[in-house]
Amino acid sequence: MGLTQNEYWDKIAFDKEFFTPFQIETFKKSVKKEARVLDIGCGYGRTLNELLLNGYSNLYGIDFSKEMIKRGKLLNVNLDLIVQKNRNLPFKDNTFDAIILLAVLTCIPFDKTKDF
Repeated sequence: MGLTQNEYWDKIAFDKEFFTPFQIETFKKSVKKEARVLDIGCGYGRTLNELLLNGYSNLYGIDFSKEMIKRGKLLNVNLDLIVQKNRNLPFKDNTFDAIILLAVLTCIPFDKTKDF
């Protein structure tokens, strides 16, 4: 029996590097720096950290890998990262001004999952 998606990402969380470029200049044209931004599938917070470095401060990230979130918190204590345990987001409707889903669909290692 193989690993679940959660087990897979927890296992490689501290070794995996992501390189899909985030188009920060394009993002800046549409999203104000005071906007509340949610990164779904944030991993270790790479994109959120880039936004933080570019003057954004209302940043939130969710990921189902507890080890990715742990790594993200170790790398930057200023990021608000949450382990997502199910399909229901832990936020009220209309909480965010922008939502990011960067390269998440390219990171699915298996066709089937029982995680959610």
